Amino acid sequence: MRTSTSRLPDLAEVEDYVAEGTHLLRAGAERLDCLRRDGACEAEQRWAADILAAMERIQVLLQDHHSRLARADAVQPVTRPAPGSRRWWPVADHRSEGVARSR
Repeated sequence: MRTSTSRLPDLAEVEDYVAEGTHLLRAGAERLDCLRRDGACEAEQRWAADILAAMERIQVLLQDHHSRLARADAVQPVTRPAPGSRRWWPVADHRSEGVARSR
């Protein structure tokens, strides 16, 4: 896993993060079930449940980011470069019209 602050992750990296998050959520849910089954104190169970809820919120953010990247990759606008530099507004050159300026 790269930790670069100069760029955003691409679609393949986000897919890896989503897969890893799914795996960690599954493991966290299993651990919470073990704590409940083994009779851990209420504070430990609550602590584990809070951590699992935070992990689920992060997973939702990752999935949203993944879907936005997938949509952006699917629709890439194609633009043609304009030949030369053209202006869209008409520019009148007063000197070429033969109009004399008076001072």
